[in-house]
Amino acid sequence: MSYQHERSQRHPLPNAGRVEDFTAPFLWTAGLLLFVVLFAIWAAYGMATVLILSALADVLLKRRR
Repeated sequence: MSYQHERSQRHPLPNAGRVEDFTAPFLWTAGLLLFVVLFAIWAAYGMATVLILSALADVLLKRRR
C-alpha cells in the first residue's frame, strides 16, 4: 500500500520550516533555577560560599568571551 499519492496532494502547513524563538522563556527558567540553587547553597553552607561561587562564576564566564 503506497501513501505517496496522499502526501503529494497536501498543502504545506503555515510557517512550515520556522521554529519559535524560545530564548526569553529559557532565560527566565535558567534565572529561576540559578536562584533556587544559590538559595539552597546559602541554606546549607552560608552566604560566604554563595558569594565566592558567584564571583568565581562571574570571572570564569568573562574569560570565555
